[in-house]
Amino acid sequence: KIFDLLDAFFLNKQKELSLSISNLLTSGITVVEITSMIANEMHKILLIKYLLNENKNNSEISKITGISSTFYFNKLLGTSKNISMKRLQSIHNSLLEFDLKCKTMNFEKELELELLLLTN
Repeated sequence: KIFDLLDAFFLNKQKELSLSISNLLTSGITVVEITSMIANEMHKILLIKYLLNENKNNSEISKITGISSTFYFNKLLGTSKNISMKRLQSIHNSLLEFDLKCKTMNFEKELELELLLLTN
């Protein structure tokens, strides 16, 4: 389900993104868990992007990242190739700030997560 959310996010499919967030929340996953999962995937995508920029081949990148699933690796690889480093860094930073805010402040987390993802 997290992949549905990430696909909708990176493809700017707002209706699917909202539906994915709603489905994850309905299934009992918390906003903090969703944020953590997204940030984890973003970290992997950023690492792959960095390694591509360092002229590493797919085999080397897979080994360095520890991603052994071909399907999973290709999904992250495709995303890293289609999104600029600047946008990836901006999204990652926004997610980290949101995660900190979730852990230190009281606010409408579900709504703010959706707004964060819809505006990035």
